[in-house]
Amino acid sequence: MIRTFLYLALAGLLVLAALQIADIPGEVAFDWQGWRIVLPAPLLVLALILFAAISVLIYRIWRGFTRTPGAIVAAHRRARRERGYRALTQGMVAVAAGDAQEARRQAKRADVLLNEPPLTMLLSAQTAQLNGDEQAAKRYFTAMLEREETAFLGLRGLLIQAQKDGDRAEAMRLAERARRLQPKTPWVLGTLYDLHVAEKDWRSAAGLLDGLAKSRAINGDVAGRRRAALALLRAEDARSNGDDRAGAVAAKEAFKSAPGWLPAIIAEAAALADGGKNRNALRLIERSWAGHSHPALAEIYRRALPEGDAVKRVQQIEKLVAGNAGHPQSQIALARAMLDADLWGSARTHLEKAAAEGETVEICRLMARLEEGENKDIDAANRCLRRAAEAKPDPGWQCDACGGQFAKFSPDCPGCGALGTLEWGEAPGPAVLSAPGALDGAEDINPPAVIEAPVVNSGGVAESLTSKPQRE
Repeated sequence: MIRTFLYLALAGLLVLAALQIADIPGEVAFDWQGWRIVLPAPLLVLALILFAAISVLIYRIWRGFTRTPGAIVAAHRRARRERGYRALTQGMVAVAAGDAQEARRQAKRADVLLNEPPLTMLLSAQTAQLNGDEQAAKRYFTAMLEREETAFLGLRGLLIQAQKDGDRAEAMRLAERARRLQPKTPWVLGTLYDLHVAEKDWRSAAGLLDGLAKSRAINGDVAGRRRAALALLRAEDARSNGDDRAGAVAAKEAFKSAPGWLPAIIAEAAALADGGKNRNALRLIERSWAGHSHPALAEIYRRALPEGDAVKRVQQIEKLVAGNAGHPQSQIALARAMLDADLWGSARTHLEKAAAEGETVEICRLMARLEEGENKDIDAANRCLRRAAEAKPDPGWQCDACGGQFAKFSPDCPGCGALGTLEWGEAPGPAVLSAPGALDGAEDINPPAVIEAPVVNSGGVAESLTSKPQRE
């Protein structure tokens, strides 16, 4: 409809223009070589219009003839380039599919068709890697460093090869160079972070966490835990060197970085207690117990309590566990305090409550201590210890990254080396590695060994965070 209207409007304008030209009055006369030519003015105007149209037509024909060879060449180049890009794409697909023969064929074809090394060198390098020719791949990646537009890709390829070869120093050098080219690239920051962690350069690794968090390569909670884990590692190094003050400062930094992470809470509570700030340690543990009922916190709490009557200490423990009284660790903490106070019946009640969902190794130990202390029944105590061989594992630590299970806490996972990934909870099975001092069998023991059973259970974090371990 609109097109019809426009057509009619244009036709009307042409008719109107023709009428206007026809109405032009007068004549035009001129002499040429003895000839006198007289033309009406409208005819002259039409002649001029016709001359202009013929001139334009002749110009277009001439221009078409002069440009046709170039257009043919350009079309050929365009078709060739399209075939080259198609070969490049098919080569990348072949690399992803692991088809080395097809990748090599398409790489050669793309190189011939495109004749642009920046586009084809990466495919050639990846094809060489797929064929197992690492030296050729390295040559291609090294050649890419000579061009500004491919230098970053070349660095990445060489970096991956250095990591595969285990050349950590070369990988570090290449990663630093890549960082200078693209300082905010997440994989560059992540690679540098992993390399510094592998080198146990905790401070440099901590400096990269802010960049990773800003680039959203990791979220804020993960960055906080990693930062806390790095601080805990520095605390261990400081304590192993006899610098308790630096260890306490690092523990406080860990708590500030991840105040809701159990290992950071335990480290801060232990540092406060070791520094004589018992009231602060008690308040911290009381605030944390409802969400983090852990035997190491109970042990630090007992250690931070003022010396006094054992019954009063039981009352303090009752105050501590009131916010999470139904938790098995609350029952165990109360039972342990009651055993210290010779409150045998109450201790037995709490141990039975703790064992409602199944006896654990720790509960069997405490039951053995109870039988020895209350009834002087060594046989019953030994039977309790024998049951420990078939009891549920004590709660332990599990890595969120590799799934490894461990009795003792470590800021860096003993299995995969990841930082800040260990979480404490119920052991899913007997695969949890036993802590030092755990039962190795069901042999009979003498009475003193029953009485001197370890105070801290196989949660193991108290030994890891509150003592001064030697790290290899």
